[in-house]
Amino acid sequence: MRKNHINRTIGMFAVTAMVILNLYGCSDKKEENTQQLEANTQYETENTEYEVESTEYMSITENFDDMSGEMLSDIRILDLDSTGNIKSTLVLEDYPQHSPSVYDKQNDLIYYSERVYDDDNDYGDQLFSYIRETKESVQLTDNIYAINYIYPVGDYVYMLGAMQGTHYLTIIKYDLNTKELSVFDNDGKWNFDLLVYDVYGDRFYATACDVKEQEDCTEAYNSRPEEQEDDNFIPPDYTVFEFGNDFYNPKQILHTENKYIRRIGATSENKLFVTFADTLPVMNPTYESHYLDLKTDKLEDAPDIDNAAYVTEFVYFFPDDSKIYFIGSEPESDTRGLCSYDTESKAVKLLYKSDVGDINNCFMLKCAS
Repeated sequence: MRKNHINRTIGMFAVTAMVILNLYGCSDKKEENTQQLEANTQYETENTEYEVESTEYMSITENFDDMSGEMLSDIRILDLDSTGNIKSTLVLEDYPQHSPSVYDKQNDLIYYSERVYDDDNDYGDQLFSYIRETKESVQLTDNIYAINYIYPVGDYVYMLGAMQGTHYLTIIKYDLNTKELSVFDNDGKWNFDLLVYDVYGDRFYATACDVKEQEDCTEAYNSRPEEQEDDNFIPPDYTVFEFGNDFYNPKQILHTENKYIRRIGATSENKLFVTFADTLPVMNPTYESHYLDLKTDKLEDAPDIDNAAYVTEFVYFFPDDSKIYFIGSEPESDTRGLCSYDTESKAVKLLYKSDVGDINNCFMLKCAS
């Protein structure tokens, strides 16, 4: 039997393999992609005019094949009303696949990553903005290698990504006014895995492990003896960071011991939903979910959603917190979409599924009043 190995790359863990997805399906040159974006976009495709309110919304990207076999995408906004019903609004359709991409409802802009080549044919995934009113694409960065998540918040765009010349993921902040990048960890001590925006507390939460410890765990797994070849990977310790006003000095609010953090999500009651796993998602782990009370730093019991449905890393809470919303599928179903889990009845319901393809990513944001 062939022994499984884990590569020492940015996408070493299965959940961080999104870095590879960032490089998939894009055209070979930036100019070609930009021209296709303008040519293939249809703008008046449903109600795309918004009255900006203080409200939460989800920006999702759907990927699909067109009739010629080209990979295309669209961006939808999902709004949840007081009864829990979903309103779907298409804001951009039929454009060359960029992963990830996100719609900024406040400013009617789209931010996305796109592969850019230099004169030596080296490449990196750079941050772009797309102005829907003028149909103009603008390249904002030139020194990023890969981008996993994008969150436009106020005067900044926050990203989980890797800088060129590095092999680890970190937190990156782009200033829309000064056009400058801030990188949290230039020394490469941490490898980050998840980044979520807390729309209620106006802060970010991120998970990371020590790079050296990660390399040691990987070496131990790859060099295990034959009698242990069926053993699962033992993860390094993980830390949850809270990024507030001081970008370079985030608060460390939670530590694990050999537990992988599968997902995190912020509630409206100043709690963080956290799911731990004893190994990687591809190795049939045992999951355990808790609420972390951000006032007391104590863990509380939380619903066992992994026993009720297939749940990805994307999990969200709307203001009443009576339901957990997630990208995944109902029990005994292969249909992936936005689902809800009722914390009282424990019922899982599919609320939205893509009619064109697959949901690639989903980001929860808000409009300021």
